Amino acid sequence: MSSWSALAAATPNIASAPARPSARIGSAKEVAALVQRIEGAHSDAQGEPRPAAIDALAALEGGEATRALATLLSSGLPDAASDRILERLVERPRPATLDALEAMARHRRPGARVLALRAIAALGMADAKLAMSTSKLLAAGLRDSDARVRGTAASSLGQRFERNAQASGRPAKPPAKALEVYASVIDALLHAAARGVPEAARSAGLAVPEASLPRLHEALRGLPLSATLDAYDAALARSTLSEPAKLDILARLGEIATPATKTYLSTLIAKGRFPLNSPLQRALIETEKRIVPRPAVKGAAP
Repeated sequence: MSSWSALAAATPNIASAPARPSARIGSAKEVAALVQRIEGAHSDAQGEPRPAAIDALAALEGGEATRALATLLSSGLPDAASDRILERLVERPRPATLDALEAMARHRRPGARVLALRAIAALGMADAKLAMSTSKLLAAGLRDSDARVRGTAASSLGQRFERNAQASGRPAKPPAKALEVYASVIDALLHAAARGVPEAARSAGLAVPEASLPRLHEALRGLPLSATLDAYDAALARSTLSEPAKLDILARLGEIATPATKTYLSTLIAKGRFPLNSPLQRALIETEKRIVPRPAVKGAAP
């Protein structure tokens, strides 16, 4: 499966969304009445109708309801109301709201930006155009000033790569534009990992092309060991990396040689990650054996 399949040929991103109850298309009159309730409420407290009206509007299908939700997001509603709309869009993704979600991804509040990115990720990748648009927006979130937003963007991209790795079949060769977007997303993940975004490490490990593995190794240098192990664990599980590349990763883990690394390698052995008696399995066992935990120095700081 080609590396681009992680962006252009994945199934829609609905794995984490709750099952939808049966929905119906809202009439223009019904939608207008709900919008009036939402805009006319002064407070979400003490039984005001706004939260219930938002939920009722979000439960409706059809263009009228979708356009109303997108318009409400840019209408200056109170923060709690905007967040509730975003939460409903995470549960019920609507591609037609993408422009409004892109604007919310630049909102002044980090919490709103987190929800907007989650809603963008929930739109999935049902076609290449949507895959490119949403993936670029998620990659842009890696440069956010807030750690929660950066983490959400990185994790969302990683979930896409992970789901695609589990998909069967070989996708058609993607167009040049799609390959360009894929390369830019990988570049953004590697830069984010190098800047200390731990969630970006695993996401990069899930998708970085083999030719770019040296960049991954370099990006992991300043990260906590847990992030490094996450990244290498993701890479070792991939079928798109060659045996020599995985042997090199095992050698690098042997050089780290910490108790946590030994524990991680022991876990891989117990799980039977590699075929029995394969070069990878033998290298894994030998690497784990060579790591001898250093005894704690009495009186040393923990």
